[in-house]
Amino acid sequence: MQNEQLTTAQSASAAHVIGSGAASVILTKTGGVLKLSASARPANPWDAQLQIPIAFGLSKGDTLLVRFSVRALKAQPETGEGRTAVILERGEPPYTKSLNQNIPVGRAWKEWSIPFTAVEDVPAGKVNLNFHFGFGEQAIEFQNISLTNYRASKRASELPRTRLSYAGIEPDAPWRAEAEKRIEKYRKAPLSVRVVDQKTGKPIPGVKVEITQQSHAFAFGTAVAADHLIARGADADRYREVFQKYFNRATIENHLKWPFWEAWNKQDGLKALEWLNQKKIPARPRAELPGALWQARAPHCDHGV
Repeated sequence: MQNEQLTTAQSASAAHVIGSGAASVILTKTGGVLKLSASARPANPWDAQLQIPIAFGLSKGDTLLVRFSVRALKAQPETGEGRTAVILERGEPPYTKSLNQNIPVGRAWKEWSIPFTAVEDVPAGKVNLNFHFGFGEQAIEFQNISLTNYRASKRASELPRTRLSYAGIEPDAPWRAEAEKRIEKYRKAPLSVRVVDQKTGKPIPGVKVEITQQSHAFAFGTAVAADHLIARGADADRYREVFQKYFNRATIENHLKWPFWEAWNKQDGLKALEWLNQKKIPARPRAELPGALWQARAPHCDHGV
């Protein structure tokens, strides 16, 4: 079977805004560039979406490639970036997703290539390519949106993939040697084990001892997204699992900052603090509210700013 494609011209023509929060989003089309401007944050990211219907269907195991370019004209407060999520899903319940990836959006145009595999059969006319946009007040431009279904002619590993990177990602980057020295100095301490006879109290020589560390005195902290931390589903379960595996301190990423506190669902930040408190994980808020509220909601929190 031949490859099937949604072309850039088709995507620009068919794109439209849907969702219960669509009224807060203005879509402007200029020469193949799609500009989305949001004036408010709806209850959920999917309540405002750029949707592009796909004419062809899917067979489970198909290899697909979505490509697009994106930039932010107006970014979210403090982060300096816009935000979207690219979704390929069944266009009816249960809205099964073959692709669901968050996309950070910087000020300069960035081209994305994302290969993936269809997770189920979907008939023609029942597939949508969506970009979630309900992340707050922002303005983002898209161009050159395309989708190709290679069926079984290619594997995802054979196709180009855009990967996030940073300066110093190399395994032999100079900063790593200095970091190893700091780990030895600050994160480690000597451990002495004395094994004695239970009756006589005398030391027992030559005993094999196995030690398993259960917790860390060193504070390994990270910023956590409140909405992810309290969400339901397999992705949210995995998010909490990885967080608890590697970290024992937390700060709420954005939900307690003043701009987001006023614009977003306040309960998400409070529920995230309650979850951290239940797990006895100290949290350091990044903005301060009246002390009585903190003490009532999260007694394990460090109240400093």
